[in-house]
Amino acid sequence: MQVKVVVFEVLKELYVVDPFFHEIREECSKGPFNQFPLLDGFLFKDNQLCIPELSLRQAIIKETYEGLSGHLDEIKR
Repeated sequence: MQVKVVVFEVLKELYVVDPFFHEIREECSKGPFNQFPLLDGFLFKDNQLCIPELSLRQAIIKETYEGLSGHLDEIKR
């Protein structure tokens, strides 16, 4: 079974216009580049998915930070 998350499919197109990932994506299209593999059109750094500058990136960062701090608050209690 294969599942596609539509939001993530958009990432493939956004790499091309992202100021940071644009050049890396171009290099990866020629073959492996530094620590950035290109797998099924998705750009990774080592084993982490690269997220271009967009609101989703900020939401992921916020959720990770707030989720982590919430867990730390529970530990302190």
